[in-house]
Amino acid sequence: MRTDRRLLAALFVTTTFLTPALVGCGSAGSPSDTKNQSESSASSAPTERHTRQFIPELGIYVTLPHDWVAFADGVHDNKGQVTFQVRPKWESTEFAQYVRIRKLTASDENTAAPEVKGWLESSNADAVSDFVKSRKSKVTADKRDSWDGPNLPGASASLELEKPPVAEGKPPSAVTPKIYVAFVGQGDQRWQIATSNTGSPSGEPSEQFFGEQADAIARSAQLLK
Repeated sequence: MRTDRRLLAALFVTTTFLTPALVGCGSAGSPSDTKNQSESSASSAPTERHTRQFIPELGIYVTLPHDWVAFADGVHDNKGQVTFQVRPKWESTEFAQYVRIRKLTASDENTAAPEVKGWLESSNADAVSDFVKSRKSKVTADKRDSWDGPNLPGASASLELEKPPVAEGKPPSAVTPKIYVAFVGQGDQRWQIATSNTGSPSGEPSEQFFGEQADAIARSAQLLK
């Protein structure tokens, strides 16, 4: 009987101390294994390709996403300003979303864009503020930023606007109208980079918005050295 009691006690002690050890040996693996898996996942993530391009008419270099194209905008009223569209090359319709790059030029002969003179006489941040104030729709979100380098200095605003009124017989739009605008450069050498998800024939904002791409393009702008 004493032998049985001793055996049972030994078994109890063995079970008590082994169970936690077994719990720690599950499929999660060691911390080093987890770290290696994370590093492997990060290293295997694809990186977006970009293309550096000089646009003579604008007088600047910009870095564009791969498979994007830049061409003179001959469709919209650009008020006498040299303007280029930048967009994915597979977007070929007139109402496709795009990023607009505009070289700002003020002259006494050009009365179509009186605001340009004020922008050129202001700082980039003040030009952004003036642009935001001129919006006809109510601005519901306004995120500002500015930078001094390493390329041309600039300032930007990322805006969300009040949704348009609901047309009779149509459900309310689930998409918020958005605008991105940046002014880069200094003095009389200034450019405006902008995009929005509005302007479709239906009047509804598009789910596609190139705000992130426009910001990267604005920060990449550089003069020919």
